[in-house]
Amino acid sequence: MNTKNHKICFSTQSIQRGFTLIELVVVIVILGILAVVAAPKFIDLKGEATAATLKSIKGSLSSGVNFIQSKAMIQGKYDVEVATTLTFDGLTFTTYNQGVPREIWNDGFKALIDGDFNHLGSGAGQMSTVCSGNEFCVIDILPASNVITGKGGYGIFFIPNGYKLADKDCFAYYAFQITAGLLTYKETETVVDGC
Repeated sequence: MNTKNHKICFSTQSIQRGFTLIELVVVIVILGILAVVAAPKFIDLKGEATAATLKSIKGSLSSGVNFIQSKAMIQGKYDVEVATTLTFDGLTFTTYNQGVPREIWNDGFKALIDGDFNHLGSGAGQMSTVCSGNEFCVIDILPASNVITGKGGYGIFFIPNGYKLADKDCFAYYAFQITAGLLTYKETETVVDGC
């Protein structure tokens, strides 16, 4: 046999083949599984970012309150047992024993904390108001016991956009209590369980 005369022919046309129905179903199932796994991680990241921002607000509150207390000490208004006025850098604060400032947003606090805040108002009547219009909202002159079990005195509370303080699960705050002219407690803290 002569192999020289035989030609092998190759076609220049390629064979195109689409996905079968089973392959498409498998791809859709895999994408569904990825979405179920990835979506909670994404949602959790938003909550973690909100909690981190509230912790930053708490840090600013703590620094601001400590700064006011040190100014009260310098001005000889630290050990008072009645409310007094503390003025510095064009700001005026009402302070109590150990120089703790009163929890009034428009009475100097808004100058101490940088951020995009909407003052919702004062008192317990604002607790059911959903924060909107700004990244965070503020409620001041609020009895702390309305929000935090076992705490007396008053506080100023910060909640993220889309939340309301009545839920009591995502906020930062500064609260204190004065009893018989003396400071009983002072704290700045966050609650981030529901963020």
